[in-house]
Amino acid sequence: MKRLAIAILISLLVTSLPGCNKNRPELPPESSGVETPVARQDVCIRVVDVSNKTTELYDVDAIGLLWTGLDESLRNRGLLWQGDKPIPVLKLYAEIIKYKKGNVLLRPFFSTWGKAHLVARCELREGDRVIASAEAKHTISMGTEWLKKETYKKVFKIVANDLVTQIVRSL
Repeated sequence: MKRLAIAILISLLVTSLPGCNKNRPELPPESSGVETPVARQDVCIRVVDVSNKTTELYDVDAIGLLWTGLDESLRNRGLLWQGDKPIPVLKLYAEIIKYKKGNVLLRPFFSTWGKAHLVARCELREGDRVIASAEAKHTISMGTEWLKKETYKKVFKIVANDLVTQIVRSL
């Protein structure tokens, strides 16, 4: 019985080692919750459309999560169109290119199978003219958020924040 327990323990250790994924990308630094607005206040941005280009249906509202993340990120920078300012309104179109929700039970042992992964792209338009475009991707396999059940929501916020940061830089 003791040998069986040791054999099970060794097999668990050996099978969990490939899940450690030494080559994972660094997580972006967490914001302090207080972001400074952008100095440029002569334009506002409105999220017009978020589409799913993966041709898959998910058990979560992927479009709504990305849309909400984009709105929050624009609001934090003071760029979200509220309908009350008589200044030019730019339109933001976004699309989900690749999404994998991941699994909280597989993530600690097999991080490559349990990871949450999102790739999204967006375009900022003034009329029909594309002013700026950006693409962002993020994966959570291990680290600070790996054991939380709601990790799939966090990946949408990180990608949305990255997309808005890239778009604002190019203005």
